[in-house]
Amino acid sequence: MGQVAINLNGRSFRFDCGDDEEARLKELAAYVSSRVEDLTREFGNVGEQRLLLMAALYITDELWDARAEAAAKSKPKTVKGKPPQSVAPAAKATSRLRDRATHHLRFLRAFA
Repeated sequence: MGQVAINLNGRSFRFDCGDDEEARLKELAAYVSSRVEDLTREFGNVGEQRLLLMAALYITDELWDARAEAAAKSKPKTVKGKPPQSVAPAAKATSRLRDRATHHLRFLRAFA
């Protein structure tokens, strides 16, 4: 059985995990930690519980967006008289990323 030490917001936590799960758990913890650090820089000291809740909501929002995007990609897009489109143009993808970033900032500012 493996064990991983995770540092988050100045605190250390130990988790037991399968031997083959250590790297994945560290990777996930690093992602959560980076989101917490981003929120700390953006909003300052808002309290640990609120900060962790904000990080959880932010990450959940990312997950839901990714699920919706995956579902949309799995459905072939057809335009009357044209074949299905499987890949959006780069400009459209960039615009969507910008819109998502704007959405996330508005979402997070609601907690400030």
